[in-house]
Parts: sequence; C-alpha cells; structure tokens
Amino acid sequence: MKDILVVFGSMTPEHDLSCKSAATILEGIDREKFNPIAVGITKEGKWFYTEASTEDIKSATAWLESPTNKKCMLDTDFGSHRLIVFEDDNTVSFKNVDCVFARIAGNMGEDGKLQGLFEVAGIPYVGCGVMSSACSMDKDISYMFADSIGLRRPQTQVLWKKDFDEKGKGLVEDVKEDLAAKVGFPIFVKPTSTGSSVGISKAHDEEELWKALEVAFSYGDKVVLEENIVGTEIKVGILGNDDPKIGALCELTANGDFNDFDTKYIAHSSTKKIPAELDPETEAMIKDYTIKIYKALDCKGFSRIDHFLTEDGQLVFNEVNSMPGFQPTSVYPVLFDAIGMSYTELITELLELAMENK
Repeated sequence: MKDILVVFGSMTPEHDLSCKSAATILEGIDREKFNPIAVGITKEGKWFYTEASTEDIKSATAWLESPTNKKCMLDTDFGSHRLIVFEDDNTVSFKNVDCVFARIAGNMGEDGKLQGLFEVAGIPYVGCGVMSSACSMDKDISYMFADSIGLRRPQTQVLWKKDFDEKGKGLVEDVKEDLAAKVGFPIFVKPTSTGSSVGISKAHDEEELWKALEVAFSYGDKVVLEENIVGTEIKVGILGNDDPKIGALCELTANGDFNDFDTKYIAHSSTKKIPAELDPETEAMIKDYTIKIYKALDCKGFSRIDHFLTEDGQLVFNEVNSMPGFQPTSVYPVLFDAIGMSYTELITELLELAMENK
C-alpha cells in the first residue's frame, strides 16, 4: 500500500476551494491501494498534519480547530520520502510519503513553486512539472506556446505594476493606443498569477478598464489584456504523460457577461453540455490541438485546456489549467465520468501516472 500525502489550503485566493477538493479526494481515494495522509496549509503559510474529518476540511475553517493538528514539514533531503511531524512532547515523528497529491490551485500551488519543493525532495507528485506549471499559469507565456504550434489565440497587451504605479490612469491611454485601437472594447483584464477566474474583469469602456486594472494588479505585478473572442467555450480534459487521452468535451455557456468566479462557484449559473454537440471534424480538430499544446508545454498527469469555437468554426486557444477543479461535480472529473471513468478510478490513474513519471 502506497502512502499518499494530500496537501490542501495555502496562501491563495482559492484556499477554500482547495480544501473542498482535497476533502473529496480523501473521501474518494481507493483505501485498498492507498493510505492518505492529510496536510493543511493555513492562509498564513503554516503546515499542519491533521486527522480532521473531511467535513471539517470542506468547511476550510473547522479543521484548524482539530486537536489532532501538529506542525509539520516535508523532509527535503533528496529521496528521504518523509513528512516530519512535530509532536506535543517536543519530539518528532516521521511519516513515509510515496507520492503527493497537492490539491492547491493558483499562486503558491499551480505556478511551479510547490512542484519545485517536491522536486527538491525527490518525491513523485500528481500533475505538471515546474516549468509546465509556471508557463501554463502565466497566460502571456502560455500564448507563446500556442503561437509555436500555429494555434490561434486572442490578441493581447501585457502591463506591469511598476507602470501602473507610475502612470496611473495614463496607462489607460496606453491601452487605447495599443490593444483597444486594434480590437476595440470590450477587453478582458487578467492577472497572470491566479486561477478560477479570480481577479478577471471584462471592461466595456475606459472607466471599467481602470477599475479592472486596479483589481487585477491587487493580485500581482503582471496583467494581460485580451481581445474579446465571441464564440462558444469548449473545455477539454486531458489525462496522461507521454500518451495522453481526452475525456468527453464540454460546451459551456455562461449565463452572464462571462464565466467569472461568481458564476463558477457561487451562482453556479453557467450551462454545460456534456458531451458537446460537435461535428466529427470539429471535434477531431479540437482534440488534436489540445494534445499539441499539452505536449508543447510538456504537461504531465492532467490538465483542463479551454478554447473558444467561433461561429465560423475557428478554434481560439484560451488557457491551460494545470490544476483543474477536482470535486466530483467539477468539469474535469465529469468529463471523464462521461466516458466511464469513476472519480475513484481517476484518482488512482493520476497517482499511478505520477509514480510512473518519477
């Protein structure tokens, strides 16, 4: 039986979502094959080994009060494969770790930082490596990979916080002379360091653009402005290392201005058609380009790759989610459930892929 470290929480705007996803992994993991060990990271960045119930972990706060909590740290001696737990009597104990499933999206979890820690320790982990995680997370850089395979993507403009601080609203004038002059409004404003649509706004005019920049720069130093693509959003789940496979496709319609954080996780108001109703040629094209961008970024384990399909049948790349939502009702697991892979089987496959890739 393999010992699996399930890590959740962390200093990310998606902290609460991470807790919920990790709890469902702990519930869904095959305990005849794996022994899960839970570690929660607080919003302040403190690591705790915990035996809190999955219901307490889902709440994102109740687990913090568990009497089982003990400070811990990953042993970074290469190949030691162990978690160091600080006991109440000022001694330490050790727990073996064969593989890590870190269910943390966004900054400090999806951007290569945590993956780098696991690499230093020499412990296999679920998902993309350091480089592919970092490049997938940064929307500006991921577009360079799309360009390299001839995959259309939105026209963009990159802005930096130092210019935002120095120029203030003068930065809006820069946008008017650059991206807005090419594509007009509306324009999407996206921080490069968040997932789950956190901090993203759709600006319909100069006033909204300024407010959107204020929001986006509160999350990081780099912001990408994007052309508004009119089309149907297509979400593709991909699973594997060197020979990846694709689940059912999802055709999504946001019942609002766009599929922002509130639409996804609070109102749950988007409409999803799974499997998507596409002609065979279009479906084959989408799958082909999805595999190409996955391989171009050297992704491993799993990702959800999102595109737009325009009315005239053109595919426009949107983004790579190297740590997609992973509750049983999240899009990624549902896409594989639609082709006959249960949630527990999906977890098993991901852990086996991670250990195969070590």
